[in-house]
Amino acid sequence: MTPMPLSRAAHRLRTPLLAALLLAALPALAQERIRWPVTWQAGQTLTYESESLERELDDGGIRVSRSSDVSEVRIVEAGPGGILQHWTTRDSRIETVEGDRATTDAVAPLLDQFEGFVVQIELGPDGRYRKLRNLDETAAKIRQVMLPLGGTSLEDISARIDPDMAPADREMILAIARRNMEAMMAKFFTDEMVEAMTTGGVKGVTQFSGGEYEVGKRYRDAEPIESPLLGRKLPARREFTFTVDKQDPTLARVEWTHTLDTSGDPAPLWGLVSELTTGGLETARGEGRPKDLALREEGMMLFRRDTGVVEALESTVTSRYGKEHDEHDRNRMRLRGSAHAWPRDPAPTR
Repeated sequence: MTPMPLSRAAHRLRTPLLAALLLAALPALAQERIRWPVTWQAGQTLTYESESLERELDDGGIRVSRSSDVSEVRIVEAGPGGILQHWTTRDSRIETVEGDRATTDAVAPLLDQFEGFVVQIELGPDGRYRKLRNLDETAAKIRQVMLPLGGTSLEDISARIDPDMAPADREMILAIARRNMEAMMAKFFTDEMVEAMTTGGVKGVTQFSGGEYEVGKRYRDAEPIESPLLGRKLPARREFTFTVDKQDPTLARVEWTHTLDTSGDPAPLWGLVSELTTGGLETARGEGRPKDLALREEGMMLFRRDTGVVEALESTVTSRYGKEHDEHDRNRMRLRGSAHAWPRDPAPTR
């Protein structure tokens, strides 16, 4: 038998040999991982520009508003027990893009009163949100600033009091009116709502901090989703994937979807209906599970692989309940000084 020429033998061996080498390399490729480091140090300061676009549709038509601000994040404490961040907001703006202007026109003049107010955010050692440390102070500030939205102001009440009334009686009436207005503000701006509205962005930025993730793997978990107004934890399904940024390999990207699970216990679902339709002030309940109820978030973050500092975030939250509630909110953050730009939005209506 004529021996096989070495060239032919090599050719025949090449395909299975390459396949074997590729198979051997696959575990190494699959094990490429991205770690989200926690490197905060006391004295560190970052500045973020933020923008939100809210679109709401109801019987009154479409209302679209845009708000923006600049937040300075200063690290006050950093150690094995956790991290304390001071968030200070300035240059807050809100404007109507489309639809009725009444709400934005009422809120806009009040925003300057939050200038320089410090929100104290406590993170765990893993860099994830733990609590709003100065909740009582923050709630009192929000209620005091938003008092004019209660409808009738103390000035209106004072103007309607009989000018001949004794000063002591006038003061008593005004004190009662103030207590009633403060009670109304406390009923609406509950501690639960205050924490949700002031820490939602922080929770989003820190939700994956401290973890280690396989590049390209689609992760799935049952992380609860928070309700939009009160921040109540609801059953949900979350999927997320980490990749290395194509333009800059020193950056990593995480993309996720977070979807309300409507197949379980009806009670928290009806609680969400109440929140979406009445702000949680009234209890909604029906037979079985609510129909046509949806809550979903889609998001993306870009962060530095060496420090864990987030350079950009964009997320959209869609909430809907039948024809009674339909809202779409887009939130953006970017680190000042980074090269990340946002597409231009429509100009506001005049």
